[in-house]
Amino acid sequence: MGNDRKTYEGHDRSRMAGPPRPPGLPDGYLNRGYFDEKGNIFHDLVTTKPEEIAKGLGAGGVTSTQLRRFYTKAKAVEQRVDSGESFDSVVGRILELKQHAANAVGRAQGRDEQAGLELLKKFIDRNVDLAVKGKEAFRKGFLLHFQGVVAYFKYYDLKKGGGRNVSMILRHLV
Repeated sequence: MGNDRKTYEGHDRSRMAGPPRPPGLPDGYLNRGYFDEKGNIFHDLVTTKPEEIAKGLGAGGVTSTQLRRFYTKAKAVEQRVDSGESFDSVVGRILELKQHAANAVGRAQGRDEQAGLELLKKFIDRNVDLAVKGKEAFRKGFLLHFQGVVAYFKYYDLKKGGGRNVSMILRHLV
């Protein structure tokens, strides 16, 4: 037929594509929910899925600070439940995460930053929809899964040279 890099019009796709887009959420992401039939979290939601999402967020230009801001807000809701507030009374706070994600996308400066934050918004939106179903879904599903995303994000951020350089910190202490 022809060069598979060519479109119908004969233009080079690589020039038309623009900047690389960050990956989206994994196919079928959370379609099964958080838990198996016995009430146990699906193992891939603690291992492979958080790693995939963390890589995508990093590729999209999301910063550790931006990601941690959302995780911190979610943990603050958990603390409210731990202090005796009913789950029903904090559902509004969980739902607010969607507003904060939309606001972050809206404030993004460039197209590349906006693309990464769009992925973060999709992640937050999809998880919040499940997390508000109950205290167990929030704590043992969403928070555990989100914790994994934050951990893998930090791991890959350090591998690419981001985050704090431990040897540099130690030199300043000596």
